[in-house]
Amino acid sequence: MSDPPVPSSPADPPRFVPPSGLRVTLVLVAIVLGISLVCLACLISYMFYVDARQR
Repeated sequence: MSDPPVPSSPADPPRFVPPSGLRVTLVLVAIVLGISLVCLACLISYMFYVDARQR
């Protein structure tokens, strides 16, 4: 009778693994998007600066 609880306990942790993985992926995606947005803003501002300078 003690065997069923043993397999069930290891099965519980894997259930919580996907959410944590999703959290990590979401955090990584958010960081990448933030960096990309900052880079795009810098590039746009630089382009405007160059255009204003050429004029």
